Amino acid sequence: MVLKKIFDILISGIIILLVWPFVIFGLLISYFELQEFPIFKHERIGQYGKVIYIYKIRTLSSKQVFSQGKKINGSKYCAILRKYSFDELLQLINVLKGEMALIGPRPVTKYEWDNYIPATDAERQLILSFKPGLTGLWQVNGRNELNYQQRLEMDIKYCQTYSISNDWIIALKTISTIINGTG
Repeated sequence: MVLKKIFDILISGIIILLVWPFVIFGLLISYFELQEFPIFKHERIGQYGKVIYIYKIRTLSSKQVFSQGKKINGSKYCAILRKYSFDELLQLINVLKGEMALIGPRPVTKYEWDNYIPATDAERQLILSFKPGLTGLWQVNGRNELNYQQRLEMDIKYCQTYSISNDWIIALKTISTIINGTG
């Protein structure tokens, strides 16, 4: 896992250097379209159940209420940021801070964890033993088309079969998913 941590920090730093102009552009789009501060923090469950705050580019107005399973379109250009996962790029900061990994089980809200994740205590402990990831197995295998049971099964599979080579495969699939706008 030490190698994974070094890899996460090194690659996150490189990605930040490469994409910062796009992040600035995304922040400007968000600000001018929504007329709100373009960055927000969202509370999630991290490794060992610790609460973390992930950073995101705002793509929905704070007045829009999120409803699980209900598609919210929002504004035209912010929807494009979401489609190509630009709104997630600020989570590279969470990776640099050591709160997240590039690849791992995706962090969920406490509400989702308590109400939607149909896991046994052993499965929950397994998932929480990993740092949550910016991307993971279910993000490249259907993402929002999957229900919570399917997501859980993929997170468990990731944890049970963890390897650097599997992380590389997920990383390559993530690039393809982002380019195709399916993630």
